Amino acid sequence: MAISGNLNIKVGLPNESTNSDSLYTAFNKINTNFNTIFGNADKVTAGNGITITNNPSNTVISTNLVAGNGIDLQVANGAITIINTGGSGNGTAGINGVVPGAGILVNGSNAAVYSGNVTLSLANSNVTPAVYTNPTITIDSYGRIISAANSSVAGTVTSVAISPGSGISVAGGPITNAGIITVTNTGVTRLTAGSGITLTGNTGNILISAAGAGGGITSIDFNSQTGLTFSNNPIVAPAAGTISINLPTNLVIVGNITAQGRFVGNGSGLSNIVLANITGIGNISSYNLEEFQKKISKERNMACKSVMFPSIDFSQNTLLGNWTGGSCAAFGFKRTISKDSEKKEILYSIKVQERDIACRGRGLQSLNMVTIPKLPKGYKVTFEP
Repeated sequence: MAISGNLNIKVGLPNESTNSDSLYTAFNKINTNFNTIFGNADKVTAGNGITITNNPSNTVISTNLVAGNGIDLQVANGAITIINTGGSGNGTAGINGVVPGAGILVNGSNAAVYSGNVTLSLANSNVTPAVYTNPTITIDSYGRIISAANSSVAGTVTSVAISPGSGISVAGGPITNAGIITVTNTGVTRLTAGSGITLTGNTGNILISAAGAGGGITSIDFNSQTGLTFSNNPIVAPAAGTISINLPTNLVIVGNITAQGRFVGNGSGLSNIVLANITGIGNISSYNLEEFQKKISKERNMACKSVMFPSIDFSQNTLLGNWTGGSCAAFGFKRTISKDSEKKEILYSIKVQERDIACRGRGLQSLNMVTIPKLPKGYKVTFEP
């Protein structure tokens, strides 16, 4: 162990003072060095297993070892030898051998080992490694599983009850231990065939049929009072057949015609036609204005009192006119009104109908006035000649 603070004495050439301390300085350094040595002599501290003994002439530092069971300490030539006195194994002082117990293997066998390294392991339990369903297992007194087997899944019903439907009553439930549940039919309990009816049974699945004679419909006959005509009429049981109902060639209806609000027909013509129900229509009559237009086409003076305009309810209708003229071969006009809901547009187009003849003179002309249901808001009218 080095002690710090040592003072070196300068010594030059023999008999020369150059680079040499004086005797006074040299003796003071020697004195200081000895004081440092003696002052640090008691600062040596013994660690674990070390003993320090301070003597007047020296300090003795020695080991402090205590021999345990099966251990002997021998000192020779300043060295300490640790000797195992309990056995001959590698570091197994006090252990003479390892003998395996039940289910234990030593170095892979059930034989005892008395020297060398020892490896302990569990013996094979002969249980197949697997995942078992609802297993039955056996465990020995050491806590080892020594057998395992699959078992069927089983459960315990703790309560049985029946919920009755219509026409059913239930008594005796729910059952939590033992008992009887009684189910009773409270609806139809029996069928009995009446006149003209046959049954295939009284219980279970029953087929109900009409008998061949009596109790059923024996004849079907139609009597026309509205101009309808019938064929294969009447049909009398047990015969079977089909009766055809036909409209007459000319249908005359007394009263009004209604078509679920789409239009109303009466002696004055058609009215209340909803514009939304007019899609891609072909020929359109001019809604009671045809006769008026024929009349004014012959009048020279539109202000003549003999010209009577038909009544129009402009709160429900819109009046359209599309002036068109044709040649002297023209005999009429084909008026077409169509509706485009996406474009919000009503298209009124006129096609002149002409004969393939040669002629001279004034051609046919018309205002082509028609009434349609009141134009919806936001719609526009486009006219094509």
